[in-house]
Amino acid sequence: MATAKTTVVLFTDSFPFRCYTEEVFVLPELQELSNKFQQVIIVPHRITGQPIDISQPNITVNLSMAKSPTTRFRLAKAPWLLSPWVLRRIPALLKETHSPNKLMSAWFYLVNTHLSAKTINNLLKYYNLKPDSTLLYSFWFDHVADSFDYLKNRYKAITRAHGHDIFDYGITHRINFLRNNTLSSLKKVYCASNDGCKFLSDRYPQHSAKISTQLLGSLPPQKEAPLPESGSSVMTLFSCSRVAPEKRVELCLKTAAAIAEAYPFKKIKWIHVGGGPLMPRLRIKATQTDMLPPNLSIELRGPLPNSEVHKIYQNEPIHWFMLLSTTEGLPIAITEAMSYGIPVITTDVGGNSEIVTPETGILLPSDFNPKQIAGEIQPYIIDNDAYMQMRASAFNQWQNSFNANTLRHTFANSIRQLL
Repeated sequence: MATAKTTVVLFTDSFPFRCYTEEVFVLPELQELSNKFQQVIIVPHRITGQPIDISQPNITVNLSMAKSPTTRFRLAKAPWLLSPWVLRRIPALLKETHSPNKLMSAWFYLVNTHLSAKTINNLLKYYNLKPDSTLLYSFWFDHVADSFDYLKNRYKAITRAHGHDIFDYGITHRINFLRNNTLSSLKKVYCASNDGCKFLSDRYPQHSAKISTQLLGSLPPQKEAPLPESGSSVMTLFSCSRVAPEKRVELCLKTAAAIAEAYPFKKIKWIHVGGGPLMPRLRIKATQTDMLPPNLSIELRGPLPNSEVHKIYQNEPIHWFMLLSTTEGLPIAITEAMSYGIPVITTDVGGNSEIVTPETGILLPSDFNPKQIAGEIQPYIIDNDAYMQMRASAFNQWQNSFNANTLRHTFANSIRQLL
């Protein structure tokens, strides 16, 4: 009798369809997974944009979840609101909240979890995947990971956990009893930051042994970044994130303006990459030239593929990278900047302090005043040697702790050993 293929089933939000966040995270991992497992099956939850070409013989993409009517159309979920599986969990949900908004949000989350479980069951049957040779791997700690509990420990399952899928910000209600059940059924939870690991371990201490930190990092640059000239009359600031409330990109604009006001003898150039719900408002603010210093130029380049972001790093002499969020996991945008030796200006939230130190950048309180940064960077404007040392330290920090090639190899080895 032939031995079953070792298989990892990777559940994503939309990868391999183009999505900046997942493309950057998942693509470096695929090669390592395909080396360690005989078969890799990618299951995206939704389809966004064009697919990335993955020409690897042992990698398959299954669209059963993404093409399901219950995924594509919210109304198609309605009959499942009263399914026995969902209704059995409502009494436990009522013990957590009586808020109508929270109840409805959590109710639909339960439906999504149940539907994901059914799809996964069908997928396991379709590929004839055996429990002793199959690992289920959710890239996000979301309803797909929660649906693994439905399998009742028949299959080994793991999940990564990042920021929004760990902390309580940005959600209507976190279903704690469901997450507790899920943690019981998972073999491992790999958090992207020590901060996230501590949060989950403190909230669910009975499961702390299976919760650990597994950094993501970023890939080595294909080309070095150009160095800013010593004493240059131009200072370039760069930021890359969604234009969403928690990212506070408008604060990057205010910070760039404050730096321009403090150093009128320099031309300050701010480039931002990324789109989102607040982009229209940001564009208006950026064009109000009568409200901005005359020595400030702004380039809002919108959302770009990761390859284009790297071209900016490889062609622009960037002085500082900025990320001024209110909340974070452990941002890959910071590790990418540091891989080019670019110092970082960021807020002390989430896992940012695990990357940025006084040697590699400037760490600010979340409620900082933009004018504060002008004073923080002054020593590095005056002393180019100190600035160049900070660039070297930023690169070394990435090389020693956040090189994705090293991290993904270690991760793939560790999860292969779970079978």
